[in-house]
Amino acid sequence: TDATGDAILNADVDSSSAGDVTMIAAASVTGENVTVTGYNVQVDALTGDTRVTVTGQNDVQLNDAVTATAENVLVTGGRNVTGAADGDIVAGGLVNVTGTLGNVTLDGSVTAQGTTATLIAGGNLTTNDFVTAATDVTLTGGIDTNINETVTATAGNIDIEATDGAVTTGALGDLIASAGNVEIDAGLAVTTNAAVGTALLPIGGTIDIGQNIEPTGTVDLNGTTIATGAITVDGGDVTVDGAMDSQAGLVDLGARRNIDINAATSANTAVTFAAVDGDITIDAAVLSDTSTITGTA
Repeated sequence: TDATGDAILNADVDSSSAGDVTMIAAASVTGENVTVTGYNVQVDALTGDTRVTVTGQNDVQLNDAVTATAENVLVTGGRNVTGAADGDIVAGGLVNVTGTLGNVTLDGSVTAQGTTATLIAGGNLTTNDFVTAATDVTLTGGIDTNINETVTATAGNIDIEATDGAVTTGALGDLIASAGNVEIDAGLAVTTNAAVGTALLPIGGTIDIGQNIEPTGTVDLNGTTIATGAITVDGGDVTVDGAMDSQAGLVDLGARRNIDINAATSANTAVTFAAVDGDITIDAAVLSDTSTITGTA
């Protein structure tokens, strides 16, 4: 530590072995602010009373908990960022994890107690434990985004993107934003295998899928899709395999090809289906509380 109580681990950011920072198992570093910089960086427990910053010119590996009590945790890898199951990230402020040209794979949890949690990968983004933020959660994969545990925006929005690939939520990958909106965009496909809102805990605002980047393939909604506000979905094909309900708004589904409704779909106001060059197949109840149901194919 220096005279201010900051802890600094610094190696040359070149590709020689001298440019690597490696902490042995069970080692720990504590300081007012903790800063680790190198070419390849492998860290165990890091605790900053204020802030923790980890930067690897190439890869970053988090093997144990990274905690910033008062402010932010910032982790940046020039290529990949990988977090082990024990590599939980906790910040009193925000969390920002970036794998600039590679993948971000986190087996540990992410908690931003003060504001936002932002995870960005130039390649694939995979979360295998929960992600929670006091306000907004942003999850972006340049290729695929895979969510295998619950994502919670306590008082904000959830924004998920797979720019050139697919967004997939696993069986445990519920999305919870009881006071905000959910937006999902993908270049190829969207598959939800867990809830995007439930009847007891709906998304507080709207659910928008394929509105900024419309998937060329299938949007397959296997879990419940339930919001207080409007639900708008567009894709190459749209399949509803889990209950869908806009409790105070409309449901608007659009497909370049086919729309398949295999689970109850309802809205407080209008329900609209539009299949541009395909068919609409309805094998479950469709209900509008106060308005019309319209289908165009």
